Amino acid sequence: MSNKSWLHYHEECLSLIRASSFDRALLLAKEGRAQHPSSIHLTCLAITACRAEGDFVSSLQYSQSLIASHPSNWQGYAKYSEDLNSLGRYDEALLILEQGIVATKENPHLCSAAIAICRLREDREAVTKYLSLLTSSPDLNEHDLYSASIGYLFLGNIDESRRLQKAGLLLNSSSQRLASLNNQIITHEQSLILSSVPFDQLSTAYLRAACGRALQMCDRIISIGPSCRNTHHIRRLTNNDGAYPFDWWITPYFSMVNIFKNWNEFCIKEQALMLTPSGKAVLNTDWSILHVHDFPKSKSGVIRLDRDSSSLKNIITELNSKYLFLFQRMFADIAEASSPLLVLGGYMAKSFVEVLPKPENYCSPPIDPSDDDFLIFLDYVRSNLNSRANMLVLSFGNLPALEKNDSGLIKLTVPDSENNLAIDNIHKPRSYLGYDLAFTMLASVL
Repeated sequence: MSNKSWLHYHEECLSLIRASSFDRALLLAKEGRAQHPSSIHLTCLAITACRAEGDFVSSLQYSQSLIASHPSNWQGYAKYSEDLNSLGRYDEALLILEQGIVATKENPHLCSAAIAICRLREDREAVTKYLSLLTSSPDLNEHDLYSASIGYLFLGNIDESRRLQKAGLLLNSSSQRLASLNNQIITHEQSLILSSVPFDQLSTAYLRAACGRALQMCDRIISIGPSCRNTHHIRRLTNNDGAYPFDWWITPYFSMVNIFKNWNEFCIKEQALMLTPSGKAVLNTDWSILHVHDFPKSKSGVIRLDRDSSSLKNIITELNSKYLFLFQRMFADIAEASSPLLVLGGYMAKSFVEVLPKPENYCSPPIDPSDDDFLIFLDYVRSNLNSRANMLVLSFGNLPALEKNDSGLIKLTVPDSENNLAIDNIHKPRSYLGYDLAFTMLASVL
């Protein structure tokens, strides 16, 4: 084994990672760690290579070893918590960060990571605690100031959020992230004003006008799920009334992608249909979607599936014919549009099969779709249908936010409704105000 310095291993390993040769990078990092077992940099590169290969178990082990060998260094705690986050183990991630904050004497990076988790959990008390620790540090960098500004925005403290955002720009005036944060602050300030108006007194005239601008810039706006609620608001705000397949179902994100790419194989089969516990929707176990509007209901809203009856067979035949036409229309409209926009009105990552009886050989999808998942899907649309297509992903929470990248992906966060109704505890209608704000914000970036 050659006697190379840790820096030599670091540079070679980094080059392999940049070339996407993750397996070779991991082997080289292991070799380097054998000679330099205390190297923080080589351990971090091994973690990066493991993550790229989807091996979070090994990544966690490297993070643990980093904490064990360098208990006062923040990077081990940060890496460990990031992997736990990726696995959906948020409580454990926050516990690790708490341990790291104590061990590293309130490291700002770890405080920022804790704020991000607590914001997702909508834990205002915890966000306040970690903000206090973060802002007490005498040397905050650009990243720390961004995290603090976002944290105060979450708490509704507009003035402090704006002050910290400006302080970050003084450190780095070219920071796009800090510059775009100004739009979020303005939008949040406006939403606080709007949310103080009683719902029955809220006029949407201005918002509809803004949506009209968005419609002019997107000549075809198409819902890709996850529910008919998304389609309802698109039609209400844009007067775009063309029907498409995902208008009628409740569709988890990964089910939508599967159907979108394999639509020519889509077929509703009687043996794949089962009633949900409430009897108000039909689960299609072949495609992991809920049919809410496709089958006749009684006055109480309950669906009855008459197995082996001619009427059910006729309904299924008509549905298959209908959806074949809708798929063909959707793909033709996307391909022919000058600037098509696909709208994902929130997403449900996991299949309904997760909470209902599972078919044989069922494989659970990932915990949450990531930005990479969205970009891979959008790249598929652009490569196969229309290179000018854009995709809007809506999230619903307390803090309005807007992100847009050069690949055509637009992410919006808008307030959710306080009055959530449920169908089998799965589908939650979204507020009119949330969609109004979403399309107003959309118009500002198109």
